[in-house]
Amino acid sequence: MALDLARNGVRLIIRIGRRKLLLGAAAGLAACTRAQGTLRAPPSETRSGPMPTLSKAPRRALLTKTMGGGIALRSNIAGISGGGLPLTFLYVVPIEAPCYAVRLGFGNCFNSPMAIQSASVWPSDSYSRCLDMQAVNGAENTTGLGPTGGAPASRITFDNAGRDIPALTEAGSQRYFDMPAIGTNRRNAPQGFTIQWSDFSPCTSVPTVADGLRHLLFIYVTVASGAISSDICRLRVANLDPIALRQRFTYRAVAWAGGIDWSDNPQAVGWKDAGNSFGPLFCLQYLTANPGIQVVLSGDSLATSPTNDQYSTPLHRAAWDMSSAALPIEVANLAWGGTGWSVYGTLLRDNIAALNPSIVAFQPLSRNDGPGSAKLHLLLARSLLMAEQIKGLCGATALYNSAGCEPSWNGNDNATAAFADLRLRLHALSNVSGAPLIDGPAVLGDPVAPWNYLPGLSDDNTHPNFAGVEKVVPLAHAALSKLINGAS
Repeated sequence: MALDLARNGVRLIIRIGRRKLLLGAAAGLAACTRAQGTLRAPPSETRSGPMPTLSKAPRRALLTKTMGGGIALRSNIAGISGGGLPLTFLYVVPIEAPCYAVRLGFGNCFNSPMAIQSASVWPSDSYSRCLDMQAVNGAENTTGLGPTGGAPASRITFDNAGRDIPALTEAGSQRYFDMPAIGTNRRNAPQGFTIQWSDFSPCTSVPTVADGLRHLLFIYVTVASGAISSDICRLRVANLDPIALRQRFTYRAVAWAGGIDWSDNPQAVGWKDAGNSFGPLFCLQYLTANPGIQVVLSGDSLATSPTNDQYSTPLHRAAWDMSSAALPIEVANLAWGGTGWSVYGTLLRDNIAALNPSIVAFQPLSRNDGPGSAKLHLLLARSLLMAEQIKGLCGATALYNSAGCEPSWNGNDNATAAFADLRLRLHALSNVSGAPLIDGPAVLGDPVAPWNYLPGLSDDNTHPNFAGVEKVVPLAHAALSKLINGAS
């Protein structure tokens, strides 16, 4: 059986063996939502001749990784540790290649100021006592946890006042950085923001003693404000899963004692795990001598799934499987759960120049801007237009990422018909242009009603869980391989 949607959307042909049924628009799309089989590109949009050869995704020497997708306002943080403010947070972050300079990125879109008192980055040749800290889950003071190997720290400065200035600061002086409240956002709703950057600081990483390959950075950020814009990933859950992070264990901690700035003297205090809590760092950008691939994700909560950790998406996992020191691959996730194009599209647009992606993953199949063909066609058009603009700006290539299903549309004939219609259009787009498509519903969805998840692949009947995300990884792997290798 094959489905065949005409260009004008008025005719649908369903082939079953040698039989051909010609249906009108309403009946045809309803049948499309029920039929099982392989999606096939519309005949009027089918390419003639060989598949176009894609240009290879450009390589970048500056690579960025985010600490999840989206941010949330966290208030009254002074009570997390005894002593109050200032309060120092620690992130232990693996990077995909040796680095020689770093800068940190922060975000604030809320009606509350956020003040960074200081920050520093320390290369380390081990995870130190991170496992011990995680094992006691914040119940005990883990002392002796800190960077090992003797590499010098990089004191982070903000002489450029948060602006995206691609210049290396050898001896900056401004350690404090204040991000003012966004007074127009009185309801503290999610909205697009421009990442506020520290200066670039020299930072030479060292290989870990465990395998001589992995490179780790201990990142300390001290905040002086009672509220912060926080990342929202659940790192403890990710670390405890045997396959989610592909051994890229990432830790988040908070100083056991507040009231003191520990960024430049972190070994003098104990730490407690904050893996499922919060922290102020939005992203890390580093300079490597081995140019690699920078992937940037855009979309809603389907592009930040799994729900288990809100971190290890199919594209993250595929990138980690493929990444090496010779060709490092990092992922920056600008998707944001619960938001529509006006938020995540703005977030992508306003930060493209700083992130300078190799590949951008768009998500035209989203429920957050409303169901129906008109809404989904608008999302697709917006994605296509922004893909063209980004390609002109930095040469990045695009892929289209349908990361999950839409069970909330079950029973709504118009919504499910639009779901089927857009999937067909995305396959046609991929067939004609060669742009890769990650069609998550093809492996996650019920064959009869692909907008619904198969049993065991979603915990909340909205987003993929760990098992669901893992089923999409081969599709993500194929999409990345196609763009990285320039395959036809």
